Amino acid sequence: MINADIIKTLYELQKSGDLLYDNMQDISNTFLLLRNTFHYSSYPILRTETIGLNRYFITIYSNYILNTSDIYDLFEGSVLFIYRNLLNPYSVNILLSTPLKEHFFTKPLDYLQDYDVIYYYNMDKIYDHFTYPIDYSSFNFEKRKFQIRDTPREYFSFNFDPTKTIESQDLKIIKEKQMYPSYTLKEISKELEIPYLEAKNRVMEHIIPNGIISSYVLTLQKPEFILLIYFEEKDTISYISRIPELYLIYQTRNGYLAHIIGQNKILFKYIEYITRIKRKDQIDLNIIPHNYIKSFPIPENRYIEGKWNFDVEEMIKKAQYLVKKFKK
Repeated sequence: MINADIIKTLYELQKSGDLLYDNMQDISNTFLLLRNTFHYSSYPILRTETIGLNRYFITIYSNYILNTSDIYDLFEGSVLFIYRNLLNPYSVNILLSTPLKEHFFTKPLDYLQDYDVIYYYNMDKIYDHFTYPIDYSSFNFEKRKFQIRDTPREYFSFNFDPTKTIESQDLKIIKEKQMYPSYTLKEISKELEIPYLEAKNRVMEHIIPNGIISSYVLTLQKPEFILLIYFEEKDTISYISRIPELYLIYQTRNGYLAHIIGQNKILFKYIEYITRIKRKDQIDLNIIPHNYIKSFPIPENRYIEGKWNFDVEEMIKKAQYLVKKFKK
């Protein structure tokens, strides 16, 4: 079963996705085989800046354990990911995607800090990102296990035109793909109760040209952990990229943040390798079990008449609610 065609198909599906797989006659049969044989998932990585949403990686240190819904509601649904700390339940990382300036969306955090619900938060703006295909040429399909490469990998390059019109229905398609990563476009159009051809045209004429989806995280096994690796030097990328399940690196105000997924059986090998790299750079490593991660779809309900609408006053009210909740 495993041959060069399979590897090529996996690469193309990570670069272009499976939404239009029926247009890709040379790989459609292989795609269906993979989907039916493995625990198939194809999650879109968004470049939200193309639709007016800046991204920030925020670490919150709290005096109380904040639950997932508290954090999500605090920012009116502009949270895309929450990563809880395995060793410290009072610390949480969030990926925020917002049209608001820093001075405004940090107001609820400042309010919580003033009332000692949280005692510190750290914010790092994301300026760019680099997405990588998971390297299935390094995957043993029989043992279902990866091997670390001897050479660096190249990230995907893209050409896009973020001037095309984006409509709420386009964002609903993306939202469905985020919520159901194994769905094809036909299944998404059925879920949204829109004609398949309309959904297809929206993907081809709006979503792809705008570059909203950079690439896809395609997995054949259910991930059991994610590694968040913070580092400072650009040269470190050539070493980090040899880990075959690296799929994303953010370039931030303070350095770089790599994302690696995998199965527990490979975790020690990855940690051992990263420990060797630490001799060359200042590296911090955070191991997060998969059940400590919560993802959220793009807040398409906040996109009204071509504009994003987030209410800072409502966010402060949510902060006031949390103060009452914890200080009663």
